[in-house]
Parts: sequence; structure tokens; C-alpha cells
Amino acid sequence: MDRAGLITLEQARAAGLSFDEPEPRTCPHCGAALDPLGAALAGKVAWVSAAPCPCEGAAREREAEARRRAALAAKEEAARREKALSRAGIPRRYWAAEADRPEFAEYIASFAGMLVLTWIINRTRLGRMCRAVQQDRKMASILGINTDRIISLVFVIGAAMAGLAGVLITMNYGTFDFYVGFVIGIKAFTAAVLGGIGSLPGAMLGGLILGVAEAQFSGMVNSDYKDVFSFGLLVLILIFRPQGLLGRPVVAKV
Repeated sequence: MDRAGLITLEQARAAGLSFDEPEPRTCPHCGAALDPLGAALAGKVAWVSAAPCPCEGAAREREAEARRRAALAAKEEAARREKALSRAGIPRRYWAAEADRPEFAEYIASFAGMLVLTWIINRTRLGRMCRAVQQDRKMASILGINTDRIISLVFVIGAAMAGLAGVLITMNYGTFDFYVGFVIGIKAFTAAVLGGIGSLPGAMLGGLILGVAEAQFSGMVNSDYKDVFSFGLLVLILIFRPQGLLGRPVVAKV
């Protein structure tokens, strides 16, 4: 008898117990015939199960080995990801949310915001009044534009775009605080100068170029100096091309 209190066919024959011929059972993994196991009740054996196949232990070992390899691969992937995030300069407290961020939604929202703002500024009456107030506030007031109302609306639009940016930053990093805006604001100004002040597509292009350049600098040189690289890039742009990539040089008429 085994520890479960069951006997094999050979044990039942040796003990002289009565039994019905058991149904043949095979291993589902290798197809080998399995020895039946039964319980002896009142001198008669009732077959209830079959002995385990030797290949089942090997199968369990293979499954355990596969799980160990998968865990090791996941650990190595997490280590590579942490190293990449560290080189990119992303704070450690943001690493857990980095893997699940919906990047596609961020891109769509960014492009949609840029397109809507570009359409408002270039194609609507409000945009024309905004540009008129920006160029000459006194003349715009003489022409009947309520400059105070336009300035208030510009602040509202700017606050809405800042709110959208805050949502995207939260989706990207997984958290948000009151102190994250300073460095991001400086880099946004750098991106605007790089793309061209006054050009909304240029500002987005400048942001993409600045982000890629920062990532490359962090990976190939040192992530500790990526902010210095950004500010140095701003200085070089102001010296050699102050109008930016898509901006137009201002010509003063005298």
C-alpha cells in the first residue's frame, strides 16, 4: 500500500482480493500505460485512480524551469528599463508608472491641441484680434478691439493649454507636483526658441528635437548634465539663429 491507502493491481493479486478488471489508462503526456490504483473494501478492490507517470515529474520540472526562465527574463528586462530610465534622467519615483503610460493618447492629444490652437490663432476672428493686440495694443484699441477682454481670453487659452500639458505630464510620469513646472517651463521656452517664437508648429518641432537631443546626450554622455545641455543649446540658438527653425527674422523699417 502507498501512503494514500491505495493498492496496485499486483498487490491486489498477491493478496488474493477479488476485483473487476480495471479500465486501461494512459499518460496524457507520453501515452504510456498507467498502473491502476484501488481501495480494498470488504475483500474487494474498487479502482479509483492510476499511478502517476514518471514523465509527470519531468513535465513539472520543465514547467518550473520555464517559469524560472520567464522570471529571469522579466528581471533582466526590468533592469534594462531602469538603466534606460536612469540615463534619460527620469526620477525613480516615476519608474513604476512608466511602463503603463498610454503614449499614443499623449501624441494624439498633443497634436490635437497644437492644431486647435493654430486654427484659433490663424483662422478665427479671435485669433486676428489677438495678433492685432500683440502687434500694436493702442492701434487695436483705436480700431474698436476690447484689448482688456482679448488679454483675458488669451490668459484663459493659455491656462487651458497649461492644464492639457499638466494632464499629459501626469500621464507620462504617473504623478505631478507643484515644483515640476519650473524646469519644464525653461525647456518649453528653449523648445519655442528652437522652433521659432510665434510659430506653434515650430514650438512643437523644437520640443521634439530638444527631447531627442536630450535623450541622446543622456545615453551617450551623462544624464547628470542633460539640463546643462538644454540651456547650452538655448544659448547657441540665441547666438547663431535667434529666429529659430521655422521663425522669420524681424526686419525693422526705419
